[in-house]
Amino acid sequence: MEQTQEGFLSTEPNLQNIPIRHPKYGPLIRSCIASDKGKKIISADYSQIELRVLAHISKDPTLVQAFKKDHDIHAITASEIYEIPLEQVTNHQRSLGKTLNFALIYMQGPFATARQLGISMKEAKEYITKYFAQFPKIKPLIDKTLEKAKKDGYVETIYGRRIYFPDINSKNFILKAASQRAAFNATLQGTGTGDIIKLAMLRLDERINKESLPIKIIMQIHDELIFEVDEKFADKAVKIINEEMSLDQPLDVPLKVEATIGNNWAETK
Repeated sequence: MEQTQEGFLSTEPNLQNIPIRHPKYGPLIRSCIASDKGKKIISADYSQIELRVLAHISKDPTLVQAFKKDHDIHAITASEIYEIPLEQVTNHQRSLGKTLNFALIYMQGPFATARQLGISMKEAKEYITKYFAQFPKIKPLIDKTLEKAKKDGYVETIYGRRIYFPDINSKNFILKAASQRAAFNATLQGTGTGDIIKLAMLRLDERINKESLPIKIIMQIHDELIFEVDEKFADKAVKIINEEMSLDQPLDVPLKVEATIGNNWAETK
């Protein structure tokens, strides 16, 4: 097992890229990660951790308040884009809001946004304008981060860990553009799925060993941890996992952990 510079674990075979959204092979592959007799599998993942890190770094008031009040950030985005009351947002509209929330913070332009959402370039440009008007602190943060990355050749997570981008000033436009997108991405992912979840794993490992708990950490997939636990201890294990994954975090907004129990990994989804 190795680690990428962003802080992600790297394995062979590549467990980080299991096709979770494939209707047939996703559940089939996940079902292979199964518990022994008398045990259960627990999946615990951080809800919207990258957006929460973004809220902390940007200090955007709308984003910060949404997470502090545990509001649906994707529905809030859709409400602004469609200019309708929050309670009238449909599931389809919320899905669009979710797409925008993740696409635009990773510097996706109007062409890619239009293609992804199946809308015109004009509509895509309007959505992007509305998005950055709704969250006015995000675009300046992106610009500031890229300016610093071009100057220093690296970005930092909120813990001060440096992630280097040697092609950030490349004369090759494709390499330079890819590095710029990756640089801002790394600030968020490097903090969330790179640092925060690793520190949670250390806390959990320490507590498991100190208290001789019947919990075994099986693997980490991005913002998700997979455990095998004694069946009779499963409910208590969920509580302990939630506690340790939510503790000792430096964000201005709360972390939210969602944990589920099953006989195999597929059953936890």
